[in-house]
Amino acid sequence: IEKIPEINLEISTDGVYFINKNMKLTVDKNICYFETGNTKIWYNVYEYPVLIGNRMPKDKILIKGKEKSLSDFLTNKKISHIYRKNLLVIVNKENQVLFILGMQ
Repeated sequence: IEKIPEINLEISTDGVYFINKNMKLTVDKNICYFETGNTKIWYNVYEYPVLIGNRMPKDKILIKGKEKSLSDFLTNKKISHIYRKNLLVIVNKENQVLFILGMQ
């Protein structure tokens, strides 16, 4: 699996954002469309700015009201280590993971 280059993209307004040549994110009002996964993401516009970037070892995600390490979450979902290296995440200004791009 080819490693995704380092990505650090700030989203602070509606629009179309090209993450790389194979990935595009469309932000329209309160819905995001991630082209490769054909997934709709609902979010709070008051979260702006949000950042899209590579997964980091210390990332945390809120699951059912409890904070959990993203690494533990991915392990529980049985996501392979090789695939994890290439995951992109959307994080808020507190660096909390809001969404994992490409996971369904």
